Formats: sequence, C-alpha cells, structure tokens
Amino acid sequence: MNSQNFLKNEKPRRWPLLLALIFLLNPNVHVVDILPDFIAYLIIAGVLGYPAPRVPYFEEARNAMLKLALISALKIPAFFLLSYVRSGNYSDSDIFSLFSFSFGAVECIYSILAINALFRALFYLGQRSEATSLINPFVISKRGRKMTPEALRTMAIAFTAVKCAGYALPELLLLTKTVDAGAAATYFNVARLYPYVIIITFALVLVFGIINASRFWKYIKAIRAEGTFITAIDGLTREEAIPELRKKLWLRDMRGSLLVLAIVCIFTFEIRFDNFSGINLVPDCLFPLLLSYGIYRIGRFVGGAKNAVAACLFASGVGLLSYATECLFLSFNTLEELASSSVVRSDYLLTVILSGVECLALAAMLFACAKIISKFASSHTGVDPESERFMRQDAMYLKQMTRKIYIWAGLGIVSAACDFLNTMFKMFSKNTVVSVGDSFNVTTEIVTEGFLPWFGTVYLFAAILFAAWSFYLFGSLREDCEIKYI
Repeated sequence: MNSQNFLKNEKPRRWPLLLALIFLLNPNVHVVDILPDFIAYLIIAGVLGYPAPRVPYFEEARNAMLKLALISALKIPAFFLLSYVRSGNYSDSDIFSLFSFSFGAVECIYSILAINALFRALFYLGQRSEATSLINPFVISKRGRKMTPEALRTMAIAFTAVKCAGYALPELLLLTKTVDAGAAATYFNVARLYPYVIIITFALVLVFGIINASRFWKYIKAIRAEGTFITAIDGLTREEAIPELRKKLWLRDMRGSLLVLAIVCIFTFEIRFDNFSGINLVPDCLFPLLLSYGIYRIGRFVGGAKNAVAACLFASGVGLLSYATECLFLSFNTLEELASSSVVRSDYLLTVILSGVECLALAAMLFACAKIISKFASSHTGVDPESERFMRQDAMYLKQMTRKIYIWAGLGIVSAACDFLNTMFKMFSKNTVVSVGDSFNVTTEIVTEGFLPWFGTVYLFAAILFAAWSFYLFGSLREDCEIKYI
C-alpha cells in the first residue's frame, strides 16, 4: 500500500478551524466564556490527530491542546460553584477574584506552552518536506504585505497574555479592603473603576482577537493553497512503518473509547440551585446518551453492542421524559407547596413514577453495557482465553476484571436508585417553622425538609463513588490494553 493513500479520509478541513478561531477570539468576563474555548481546543486537537502519530512534535502539540480544553471546561463547574457561594453571601467578591486570577494564570502558562509546541511541530514539518508554506512569509493584505510564521507565533502569545490578563486583573479591583476610620474621608474606592476597566479590556481583547484570528486565517489559507500539507505528512511515513502506524492508530482509538466511558460518568451528578427553581442543570438524559456513544465505540472492537446501545437510547428517552416532567413541575410549584398541599403532592406523583421507570431503565442499560465491556476485556486485555498460553493466573485475572466491571454496573445502579429515592422522599416533605434573630428582633421562617433530610448526601456519595470507580476501571483497562499490544 502506498503511504500517500493511507487513511487519506482523515484529511483536516479548514472550516472547523475557522470556527475554532471565532471561539478563541471572544473575550471572557471573569470565568464566564460565552463561546467556550474548550470547543476550539478540541477542534484543533482533532485536526492534529492526523499528523500526531506520523510526525514528531505534533503529539506534544495535540496533548497541550487537550490540556487546555480541560482547563477551559473546568470553568463551567467553577461558575456554578461561584454562583452557589455567592447565593449565601452576595457581598463576597473575593471568591471571583481568586478564581479569575487562578484560571487566568494557569491558562496563560499552558496556552504559551501549547502555542510553542504547535509552531515547533509546524516548523519541523516545513523544514523537512515540500510544505514550505509552513515556514515562509504569507500575505496578510491586498497590497501584498506579508507576515512571517515566527511573527504570528509572537502575536498569538501576546494575544493569549492580553486575553488572560483581561479577565483576571480587573477582578482584583473588587478585592475587599480594610480602611481605617481616620482615612475613610480621603480613601478612593478603586472598585468604582471596575465597570470602565471591564469595558476597556473587553474592547481591547476583542479587537486584538479579531486581528489575531485574521492573521491565523491567512496563514491557514496559505497552507491550504499550497496543497502539500497532507502529502508532506505522509511523505515522512516510511513504507515499513505503516503496519506499526496502523496498530498505533487502532490502539489510540481503543484508548479514546475507554476514556469516553470514564468521562461520561461525571454526568450522573446533579447541579441544583434555588435561583433556578431547584431544577437539575444536568439533564437526566445526558448520561445514557453519551454512554451510548462510548459503548458504540467499544462495540467496534468486539461486536454485538446493538442491544446495549439500544438500551442506552431507551434510557435516554425515558430520562428526557422524566426530566421534562420534573422541570415542568418545579417551574410552577415549590417544595414548600409540595409539603403543604395534597393537590400539589398528587401532581408530583407522575414525576416519582417516571423517576422509578428511569431507574429501572438505567439498571437494564448498565447491565447490558457491563456485558459488552466484559467481552472487550476478555478480547483485548490479558491473554486470549482461546490461546494455548492461557493459564490459571490468566483466568483469575479475567475473573477479577469481570468482577470489577459488574461492580461498576452495580455502583451505577445504586446511584440511580438513590436518585429515585431522593426524588420520592421529596413527596413526603414537611414544613418546619423556625425562629431567626436575637431576643430583640425575632422573625419566623419556614424551612422545608424531605422525609430524610440527609439522604441527599447519600446520593452525592453514591454518585462520587460511581464516578471514581469508573475512572479507576477504565484507566486499568487502558493500561492493560497498552500492555497487551505494546
């Protein structure tokens, strides 16, 4: 087989890169990112997936993009955590400053490392192939003005520094300050400058981002116009290295499938805030839907995954119906009304029933998935049971791995059951009148508690245990696959 034709269907397209540039140019406001950067980093990592196993330094650049994607994605739970903290104390702005400065510093450091790794890979390929557009100056204006790739790298680093500083430094103006009573009259509160600084930095980062994205787009167009990027990559692949490359790509796909199965288990957590009527911000249908994708990918290596995928999709449909019913109920009713009104309680009964059906669907789904994962472990970890080298210790290893897989399914079922019980216990909530204040100023408030107020903690513990075991299990499977095939 000719190396130039090897996996040619993986050629990167430029339009996803344009989308990535658009997502990266937009400014942030503290940890809020309207167009999430992690989507852009995942797109770039996907484009780098073709040259990564073929050309030196591209794997390093791809890993750097994946790290940046993780850092950017962590801003989403950080935002919800900030909202939760601020709901208890609206005057606490220090927490915003802490998170913004921390994210800004970490993102700036890793972005610079990623940019340097990316251009190091591009320059390496350009210097050792016919893809000279990677290292030659490119046109940036109609008048023929040109820019070198080295200057583009410097601009990208400068833009990264400005963008991170633009959302990290303004928050420092809101830090709590202690002022002596004697100096209060002459004290100037720098927090008054915050709105103006935000407007200025937002505009500065946006303009700089547009210029930076425009320069990158011209660079990409120059590379595409030359049309030698893919052939240059394939040209560095020796004919005798193609079988090993096939094996490497096959194993990478396998490891990626196991990583998907580990990550999707995070979506079993619930995120609820009183500001959003107590509605779960993570839809119930998301976990089984994403799990169906992971099981589909695993099924390509062992076959027979249709039933498991169908079970996942069915559970996702039931979860969507249950989630919509609960959202509709919480949009028009409160837990206080649920505890005091029999009419509201009867309306809530449908939510409880659908939650029970969802629990049963998830149990069937996890059992079906465990069978496929066990089949995968038998085929792609340890010694093949049909091999002459299969010994007693190999049988014990396979038995232990199968037990771990069904423990994973059992923990998932326990987590789903706790979710159902937590939903059902809300039906038997009760209102308690409590007194708040001192002896001179006493007010009464109504506190609503479920049948077992502490059961929410039990459900949270079950979800954490399931997620932790998922990372442990699929991490072990990834390592065992590498041991077997590498």
